[in-house]
Amino acid sequence: MKTESAQLLVMLRTVLQMRALTREHKRMLVDVLRQSSQEIVREAWVALSPTQCERLWEIARSVRY
Repeated sequence: MKTESAQLLVMLRTVLQMRALTREHKRMLVDVLRQSSQEIVREAWVALSPTQCERLWEIARSVRY
């Protein structure tokens, strides 16, 4: 796993562990995913469980700009 993928994975897991996500946290998640290459996101994503992936998608879909 590349360094960028590992860093993204740490960030994704941190978001998953947070109890209360602010609007800024949610926006940061979406911004980081948008700025990362598809390859990097894919590498980090496969290290997560299906439940974790679904939770992250729920968070990302809830973002309002």
